[in-house]
Amino acid sequence: MGWSKLSTMLAGSTGKPLDTSDHKKTVITDQWQYPPVTANASFDLETTPIPAFRAFRYSYKRHTIDVKKLDLNDWILLDNQFPRYHSAKVARLAERGDKIVGTLPCATDAARELCQDLAEFLSSRYPQVYRITRSGSDKDGWLGKGSITRVEMPSLGASYDLVNEDPMTVAGLLQPTDLNILTKRPDGQYQLSAVMFGIGGGQRLKDKLGRSLADLHYGGQVPHFKEQLQVPLDRFLSKLKVDGPIVRHTTALTIHDELHWPEVTMGPEDDWDPVIRGPAIGSKGATTFKPPHPILDISSLWHRTERQTLRRLPKSGTIVWSVHTYVNPLASILKEPGIPGRLASLVRSWDDELAAHKGRHLYADVLLPHLDALHSEQVSAGVCADEPTTLPNFPF
Repeated sequence: MGWSKLSTMLAGSTGKPLDTSDHKKTVITDQWQYPPVTANASFDLETTPIPAFRAFRYSYKRHTIDVKKLDLNDWILLDNQFPRYHSAKVARLAERGDKIVGTLPCATDAARELCQDLAEFLSSRYPQVYRITRSGSDKDGWLGKGSITRVEMPSLGASYDLVNEDPMTVAGLLQPTDLNILTKRPDGQYQLSAVMFGIGGGQRLKDKLGRSLADLHYGGQVPHFKEQLQVPLDRFLSKLKVDGPIVRHTTALTIHDELHWPEVTMGPEDDWDPVIRGPAIGSKGATTFKPPHPILDISSLWHRTERQTLRRLPKSGTIVWSVHTYVNPLASILKEPGIPGRLASLVRSWDDELAAHKGRHLYADVLLPHLDALHSEQVSAGVCADEPTTLPNFPF
């Protein structure tokens, strides 16, 4: 999960600059209520497959806006991989603890609000999975009900105390996404004030927590941030309303299927230096880490998709950014109509700076000829057009 993906999804947005001096101008009120959630009666924790998101198309000219309004019934998606993700998060917490979850004082109330909202949403949307206990002494829950004090997931053997346990930890364990809370500083900039990197995707709390979005992008050496991304990002966050959450999907190609920390491309996690983007000079990792060589076969390449949502919480006015990571062998999607041609166009569209950021040198020589051959076969068979100008329901 990279900060470039948050900003990339917002670049190209239009509209007049908005006064960002007070985010409350764009918050409705804390009286706003999440609409009633429809239970997903067809969901099965053992059989519901992961969704097939294919968030790429032909011909990229620059970073563009590819966001959609979020259906409030789909804030968080579950599938049959959730038990694996939950186990991975539990193990990750046991190993890393406060190195992957943290909350600054300015986000304490927001973290509690997020945890409650997730418990309300998930128990309503997936009653097959969640059982809740409510307080009898308040009416702070949704629709005037008592606040949720405990959530149980019997099929996972898990139970969480929402009164006494850390809210960001519980929020992360209740569902498969990583969570970030953005708060607005007195100077008008947004900063990352709470995180739960249960999956992580190459992110470390120590490099992120408490930093402004601009610092995160500059520190992460995000290509084209200043000239293409910074203004649209600031504008978008200031305009985000309680009743207007958005969803976005990203695509990456990797030479590993690691959910947490890809040591094969980044070296040991505790030795990472974000400035040089490798093991720190003088660290043990600096002497043992060997940069990976380009792949030799398509079976060594993975399709990594992130489903990201941005939602403003009504009580605190903070912004919650969730990131759901899906990783599959790339070969498993290449028989789908139009996919080889679309993916080849995406990879070729990157300029040198963006290509280096995405590690294209590690797979391009194997990937592009393979995609071109598959695309030619599909065109010859009438499966897809050579380069259609429109795609149905892009980017999904």
